[in-house]
Amino acid sequence: MASATAPPLPILCSIFHLPRGCPAPLNIAAAIGQLSDEYSIERLSVLQESRRTLEKLFGSALKKSILPRTETHLASPAPEVLACMDSYWPSLSQLTLSVQADPEAVRLCDSFTVEWPSPLTRVAIKVKLNKNAAGEQVRGALYLEASMLLANRALLLSEEARLTVGPDGGGDAKRAADLLKKAAGVFE
Repeated sequence: MASATAPPLPILCSIFHLPRGCPAPLNIAAAIGQLSDEYSIERLSVLQESRRTLEKLFGSALKKSILPRTETHLASPAPEVLACMDSYWPSLSQLTLSVQADPEAVRLCDSFTVEWPSPLTRVAIKVKLNKNAAGEQVRGALYLEASMLLANRALLLSEEARLTVGPDGGGDAKRAADLLKKAAGVFE
């Protein structure tokens, strides 16, 4: 009788138990390179360090584009990755807005590639820019990075909800529901 009245939250959370796509390493600092003011150099350094940390937490060093659901133990827990995303997002947003404000001023010193495998399709979405890329193309690549970061944030919120409920469904259902609402908001 108790199972018939129990909320379907554990079932809902298990639906969102997806594999994790590992982003390819990205060296934005080397590509943007020569900046004139010290504040911009410092902000770019913070952005690059956050990106490196994110790559490690996702498990990019394992040289796998997708970590299957059965191998999620190889990557860091969702709450840890989400915390790193929270530190990376402001720097990425600022860089994207700076490029948007003056795309003609952007000159790349090195090529770079934005590549995020999708856990849903298992296909990598990739943009590769060479040193001659225009500011508009750089902005497009940064938009892809931001979009994939947000999509993976939503998927990780769903994963955290699954972990919150627990395998037996006896965890914090209210917190899990809030996490699923946040994930839905990001997708929206």
